[in-house]
Amino acid sequence: MADITASTALRDFIAGRLSTAGGSYMWATLHSDTANITAASTYAASGIDELTTANGYTAGGQALTPIVNTNGVLDVPNAQWTTGAGETLTAACGCLWINSSDTITGAALVCLEDNSQVASNGGTMTLSNTNNITIPTPA
Repeated sequence: MADITASTALRDFIAGRLSTAGGSYMWATLHSDTANITAASTYAASGIDELTTANGYTAGGQALTPIVNTNGVLDVPNAQWTTGAGETLTAACGCLWINSSDTITGAALVCLEDNSQVASNGGTMTLSNTNNITIPTPA
């Protein structure tokens, strides 16, 4: 029996499932510590040291719309939070989460940006998507 090789159609199917139209939803969150976040983490309102609602950040994160191009590349827009006058927003890290339903609770961790940032007095904090996720085209 011949080996079965995954097809471009399979890649496109997987990529399509990762898009909002395919039933995937993504969020970006900010956290005060990375100690309780692991590769197996799922989003919960407690236990992951998420920042509370204050200084331009809203607990529960910012919803993002994942974009999948025809080459199987998943792109996620940057998330931004802007402080008000006299406010300071400090985060130890940012996380990207994905779920198959339109709720962040129970969403799986996609990646963690372990880069402390501070924004203050009307400044903006950005969680940048610098590395797109590519679903490889089979050989």
